[in-house]
Amino acid sequence: MNGQEAKALRKRAGMSQAEFGMAIGLSRESVGRMERGSESIDRRSELAMRYIAEKAPVPPRSLAQIHEKVMSILDEAAVRGRVSYEAVVVLRTIPSEWVASDGSALGASLLQNAQGLIGIINCLDDADPYRAKVHEDLRQLKLAWAANRVQDG
Repeated sequence: MNGQEAKALRKRAGMSQAEFGMAIGLSRESVGRMERGSESIDRRSELAMRYIAEKAPVPPRSLAQIHEKVMSILDEAAVRGRVSYEAVVVLRTIPSEWVASDGSALGASLLQNAQGLIGIINCLDDADPYRAKVHEDLRQLKLAWAANRVQDG
């Protein structure tokens, strides 16, 4: 599949690059690069694009739903000490949803922090002495995310 075909599928779905990216689990930027031909389209992405173009668009989540999903991912990290691959994929797409839902700049910054901490947590060995510091940072992030929910309504 080339970029023009990808763009045609997105147009057929009636979606913006951000919406299409959210629906297939990629960022708006990745969709744009694929459409311009500067990023290759892997088989999973191609299949997801074709599926979304044939089905109804995925309704966007509200800020409350986004807050809830992020909190559940942060809780998973705190309880299990790891985060599932599925949760990592969701966390990768949430920033574009956040922007599309007019989320705050503070929330966007906290989402970046969450992505970084989750990446670190998933890479650290259980015996790594740095793990305690990362878990404390995770605790602080959870508190900040909860406070941001009150602020964003």
